[in-house]
Amino acid sequence: MDLRSLRYFVKAVELGSITAAAEACHVAQPSITHAIAQLEQEFETTFLIRSRKGVTPTEKGTDFYTKAKALLEHAQFIKRELTKEQSESEPLFVSPSINAQALTESMRNLKEGYADIQWKLTPEQDKARYWLSNEQELNNEQITSGSWSPLLTEEYALLVPEGHEILWLKEHQQDITIERLLAYNWIERAHCPFKKEFDKLLHQMNLYDQINIQATVNNDDWALSLVASGYGITIAPVSPNSLNTSIHIIPLSEIQGAPVLTRTIGLFKMN
Repeated sequence: MDLRSLRYFVKAVELGSITAAAEACHVAQPSITHAIAQLEQEFETTFLIRSRKGVTPTEKGTDFYTKAKALLEHAQFIKRELTKEQSESEPLFVSPSINAQALTESMRNLKEGYADIQWKLTPEQDKARYWLSNEQELNNEQITSGSWSPLLTEEYALLVPEGHEILWLKEHQQDITIERLLAYNWIERAHCPFKKEFDKLLHQMNLYDQINIQATVNNDDWALSLVASGYGITIAPVSPNSLNTSIHIIPLSEIQGAPVLTRTIGLFKMN
């Protein structure tokens, strides 16, 4: 039994999935499966019940999870105490395209995956070796070399406020098309790479002049606030646990003619 195996087991129980645990721990799925199998063999019992929907702990698995989590936390405490004087803060640049909810989830993943690093957020990109960014932004930068670790994947979706007419169309199974959406006020997210793709699509459909831009913003938190207030609609990336109850999410797959896209947020380390 080692701490790494315990960490893999704890993550599998918390996420209810071997695949999700592998992604969160930044390892291949067989590594998680092998570690858990070794633990079960060592203690001669079954800790997890596998099914198509994921994994659930047995009674002994639940008890072992509690003890394993406590042990991991104690080990982390010891490590922090022993390295307190040696550790230095590492500057981290966070892209302004990342909204508050995505930042919360990304920083939580960073804390778990890079527990030995004390992050110090900085607005100066050129003074940081580490960037919290998305893949599209990295493609636009003049980067010579570095490493990329994905942390969070978001799906783009149409975001509309409570009580909007689009929700009535959806409820009554009416077709939602790009042309129909252009009849409403829009919040333009000027900082997002998807804007170029959407503008290109509107040009191809000869609809670019028909979009009514009610506001142009340079960060997602402003865009979400304006949607929540009923000021307009927008297309934006959505984190798994994001958004308040006054904003409704409509997947792009339900909009005729709209491209289905995702955005991955991760940690880039400059060499």
